[in-house]
Amino acid sequence: MKNRYMFIIIVIIITAKLFAIDYISIDNPKEKRINPYQNDDKNTLFSYHNSSVDRLFYGTDSWAVFYDFTKWYAGIDTLKCQVESIYLYSWQNRVSAKIYLYDNVNGQPGSVIQERTSALTEGWNEIPVNPVELSQFWVIFDDITSNNVNAQNYVCASEGSGKNSYYKSGQAYYNFANNGFKSELLISVKGQLQSGMTDLVLSDFGFDRELVPGESVRPIIRIANNSKNPVFNPYVIFEYNNPNNELAGRDSVYIGNEIAAFDTLTVDLTLFEPVTLLSTPNQYQFQANVICDQMENEMLGNNSYSQIYNVFSDTLAFITLENFLQSDKNSSNQLWTAQNDLIHEGILRLDYFPDYSDDYFQLIFSEKNAWYQNYAFPNTIIQGNQKINGFNSNTYHSQLELILNEVSRKKTFLKLERADIDTLAGSLTVNFILKNEETRLFSNYLSDCMIQAFIVQPYHFNEKHCISVSNYLTNIKTGVTLTSNYASEQSADFSIAFDKIMLYEGNHINDASLVIQVIKKSNQEILFNHLIALPELDISTSNQHVSLNAPDIEVWPNPANPKNQLSIKSEYVSKIEIFNIKGQKINQITQGLNSVYHWDYTDQQHKQVSSGIYFLKMSYPNGQHKIKKVMLLK
Repeated sequence: MKNRYMFIIIVIIITAKLFAIDYISIDNPKEKRINPYQNDDKNTLFSYHNSSVDRLFYGTDSWAVFYDFTKWYAGIDTLKCQVESIYLYSWQNRVSAKIYLYDNVNGQPGSVIQERTSALTEGWNEIPVNPVELSQFWVIFDDITSNNVNAQNYVCASEGSGKNSYYKSGQAYYNFANNGFKSELLISVKGQLQSGMTDLVLSDFGFDRELVPGESVRPIIRIANNSKNPVFNPYVIFEYNNPNNELAGRDSVYIGNEIAAFDTLTVDLTLFEPVTLLSTPNQYQFQANVICDQMENEMLGNNSYSQIYNVFSDTLAFITLENFLQSDKNSSNQLWTAQNDLIHEGILRLDYFPDYSDDYFQLIFSEKNAWYQNYAFPNTIIQGNQKINGFNSNTYHSQLELILNEVSRKKTFLKLERADIDTLAGSLTVNFILKNEETRLFSNYLSDCMIQAFIVQPYHFNEKHCISVSNYLTNIKTGVTLTSNYASEQSADFSIAFDKIMLYEGNHINDASLVIQVIKKSNQEILFNHLIALPELDISTSNQHVSLNAPDIEVWPNPANPKNQLSIKSEYVSKIEIFNIKGQKINQITQGLNSVYHWDYTDQQHKQVSSGIYFLKMSYPNGQHKIKKVMLLK
């Protein structure tokens, strides 16, 4: 019985995820931002979003953000915020909306603390409330028209964890993150932190010049007092070392007598002794810690900074730029056009179409999309960890140019010593050696690096010529752990059977190339890359890419209802395979009449399937296939 109830709960949660809300990406996002941490009359804006409009949500009339100041700083569970007003970003003018403050009861809104009714204008809106001190509370935004997608009454969200934002379905609020939406609503709280403690923050850390071998540098450190209490006799401890402690040191700098409440200052960099970096490539760990007289009364969670800096010397072979697109969207063409004058031979541009319903969809595109945890299109990823969400015709080009200029200055610590590609026993075999000649690395950094190897080849969409990934020779998630530290090399061997190589339409194996990358697993940054053209090979593959001109498909009703079986009409179909949202095959249809096929919403065990999203894969005798998405709602 217990398991049955658990199953029912899971079904309810899944149903809430699939049908309560949805979102669209923005082809032309509005460039309206606000600093979530700016000081304003000794008040601060607190938020979980990143202050950008990335996604527009719809599908319910109530949205919420749960604020928990007991977890705002590590180890401080008594912190409160005196709430002065609510900031809310609206996509359009609204005649009337309700904003509530609720207390928290078992992870759900409890009782109303305050209620406000307000007209909203396009952009940021400030809704004043009666000042109240709270540690845990809900900010709820009710909009009775937001479930009407045709009216475009959207709520705005940034890309983020989704752990703090909620939507209402039935009588409960469901968490964005738990239901697959990696977004945070654009709702902020304006107020003051209420604590008898002081709160020194090491808010910024940098250097007065670029870190290169043999250069002398000083740190640039910015400190803020985010409390209502002055801080007396603050000072900074600055430390540094390299992997073998060949260069290590410590510097202590007295800042002054006092930092006033809610004040900020930049430490005079001439107070620090210059640090002369070693003449050979190295990694360095730089640390800074700000201390004051009353440390027993200080919130310690944000007093410190520690970061490993790469001071490498080898130039990257090229920059990897990856686009995640929808072929039928004008924004994809616009994005391409905006990139054209920035793309040169030093950039490898890869294009993917990860939407199951896209005519140009390939499974490898979906896997690549999942690797980056993308949830909206289009977007662009540069060198693995630099991302541009959406396409804004006014800003995209300058954003991309800035990122490319920044990435082009980065160096690597590896060289490709040798690479051999051959055929053996019906497989394509690859052997290569990576060498680290002179760079010392921290062991924990090295263990966070993995080797990836994959095949790229020409691909065509909307009469455009692009390059896409077709096969991985390594596991896309785990790769192969890198071990080549200072003055050492690492050999790697991979192979793939000929009949597993996917050749896209019109391609020969000799059109393909091999890409070797080293990736930092924790943030997906590409640290090394190399492109190798495959030699002249006379092999055939059995897994050819399908043509993109498969017969038209009609599917009805969609959304589907169990009262009426699903009808699928398409000529020359050899089979129809049905997959759930996890990619698991649940049924197959081979019999139809007059090019019309039916599905009664059962799986291969003749059991009724639950509400959800399903994918129909139509296969044709010539090897072609198309995919259609169906929503089943009971």
